[in-house]
Order: sequence, then structure tokens, then C-alpha cells
Amino acid sequence: MGLKSFARAAVVATTVALTGVNLTAQPASADEVAVYWFDAAGAFDNEPGNGAEAWVWVWNGSHTVITLEYEFFDGSVGLLSTWGANSSRTAGLDRDVKRMRVCTTQYVCSLWQEWWMAG
Repeated sequence: MGLKSFARAAVVATTVALTGVNLTAQPASADEVAVYWFDAAGAFDNEPGNGAEAWVWVWNGSHTVITLEYEFFDGSVGLLSTWGANSSRTAGLDRDVKRMRVCTTQYVCSLWQEWWMAG
């Protein structure tokens, strides 16, 4: 078990122990973090299984531009944008993503979604 997996497991175990929450089945990729925001969506996966260290995805339902803003653990930031309705883009990355958010054309953004929220 890697350090990331161990940290996630520790957070989940502590939450379950303190709150008595029942765990349900995991999604197809337990390491994927996703958000849906005003007819747009974004996701990242730090263990995509495709040879990349991480993977990001953004989908635009009906906006002029949608931007996925993602931050690495060293504090640097990357952007992935898609233009036009019903469009999407993906990118493979060489390092893990710490958090991401989806922003609309007017730069109205979702809350940051953190890596430990996976699954």
C-alpha cells in the first residue's frame, strides 16, 4: 500500500470510527475525484492505470469556455480548458494532483475538490 492509499485509508477509518458511517460500494475508479458544476464537469485520478502518474478531464455542457484548474502538491497550478458546448478534453500528467475545481466562462468556480475526497 502506497503512502497516498494509506493516508486515504486512515482518513476513512477515522471517519467511520468517529461517525459510525456505513460504507457503500466504490465507483469504478476509487481514486477519481469528480465535480459537476453548472452544466460542466471535471475530474482527476492519481492512479489512472494508463501509464500516466495522474489524469485530468473537463467537460463543457453549454458554456463558451470551461476551465479545469488543478493544483499539484508543490503548489504549482495547471489549466485544462474546453471551448464550445458538448466538448471535452483530457490530459495525462507526470505527477499527482492535490486538488481541482471547475470554472465557467465568467470564472465562477466550484469549491476545490481535494485528493483525499477520492472514492
